[in-house]
Amino acid sequence: FSMVFDSFSPPSKRPRRFIHFPLLDLPNEILSHIFSFLPIQYRLRARVNKRLDRIELESKYDIKKLRFKEKNESRIDDQPYSPFDVTLIVPNRKSNFAVTLKRVVQTAKLHNIYSSLSDLTEYHREIYHILYNLPLNLISVFSPDFTMDDQSLLESARIHKSIEFSTGTTAVTENALRSIALDLETGRIPLKYINLSMIDIGVMQRFLASIGITRIGLTIFSKKAGVEIFEVPVVNSLNQY
Repeated sequence: FSMVFDSFSPPSKRPRRFIHFPLLDLPNEILSHIFSFLPIQYRLRARVNKRLDRIELESKYDIKKLRFKEKNESRIDDQPYSPFDVTLIVPNRKSNFAVTLKRVVQTAKLHNIYSSLSDLTEYHREIYHILYNLPLNLISVFSPDFTMDDQSLLESARIHKSIEFSTGTTAVTENALRSIALDLETGRIPLKYINLSMIDIGVMQRFLASIGITRIGLTIFSKKAGVEIFEVPVVNSLNQY
């Protein structure tokens, strides 16, 4: 099984030449990428070769960024997935997108996810539930209708290295923040960075006080050994650490 590239040559200048190379010598990631562009009839034909069938099923996409965008469509077509940067269209009406997302997750190594879903219906909550259970380096959620609660925050902190919920409302309490702080101190979770700029300032102050951090005027003091305080370039904000 080989792939043929027709080298460019003007029709009347020189004879046509072909460059052959064995397809199976390519890395699995490239083979998988090639398969994603093949029409279904050619994919089925290629499965006559059992080794190609296995490679297609076992190959993993190494996706650096996965973005979600909304579009007023009732269905979503399968798109070829680039191994570098992927944008998936989320239809406003429920379709097979959740199924497609699960398939991508099963065959991809995802690093970062960026989401800007505008409303969290039960369908979109199903999508977020899938995202919550992925071992991502970063999950960023920008949704004015998203409500963060203690359970969502704790579930995300257990598997993500970085979390950013920049918009929306919050029902997070100081108890959840204290639990995360304890897990960070003991090294039980992989979380390294969290930005919860929508958390109520009173909740944040009570949480900081509970772990020995107080604010007098514009100065922040730590009563706890090993806790370093540093300024954040956000005016009058205690919400970014």
